[in-house]
Amino acid sequence: MTLEQRIFSEERAARIVSAMQAQIDVGNFCGIEWRLARDHKVLHSGKVGLRDTDSGVPVPDGALYRVYSMTKPVISALLMMLWEEGRFRLYDPLSRFLPAFADRQVLIREADGSERLEPARRPINIADLLTHTSGLSYDFLYDCPVAERYAEAVIIGDGESTLEMLVARIAEFPLAKHPGATYHYSVSVDVAAHLAQVIADKPLGELLRERL
Repeated sequence: MTLEQRIFSEERAARIVSAMQAQIDVGNFCGIEWRLARDHKVLHSGKVGLRDTDSGVPVPDGALYRVYSMTKPVISALLMMLWEEGRFRLYDPLSRFLPAFADRQVLIREADGSERLEPARRPINIADLLTHTSGLSYDFLYDCPVAERYAEAVIIGDGESTLEMLVARIAEFPLAKHPGATYHYSVSVDVAAHLAQVIADKPLGELLRERL
């Protein structure tokens, strides 16, 4: 058995088909396609479901997909390159590089609709940014009062703001969750992008051109 055979199992990869078909069967998705590759070699691929429900046409070869949020893995990879160089530790407090994030408060909404602030149980660390456990939020996630405040202040989507200005505004608001307590999709990677600029002392665009 070769090394490649030991670290890739066709039998286990074949389970993807039934798992993806189950998602189609319950109506979570119309069609799904996947591909596993290493060193530019496709190890396993497949597709199930339909291109769209109106036509009833199966997912075709060469289908085009709209993909969102792909800046997130790029920024995360960039930050991890700086980590590999020993520029920071994953569990360093974010405030070591961005002091505005020190002494965080968490905004709690009680069952009766009243709100209160309580001190965060621990600081945000850099690993929290990469795993969406920082306690930050997004303006379109109306499951917490912080998201509502983001939306009211229009802090996201302002084409006039630089990344530094955006992160400074984010730091003005309390947290939606205690750092490390739970996954909460958020502007964490936007903050991570600015963090990379600060650590490397270079504009983000320059860093991306140099490294990625």
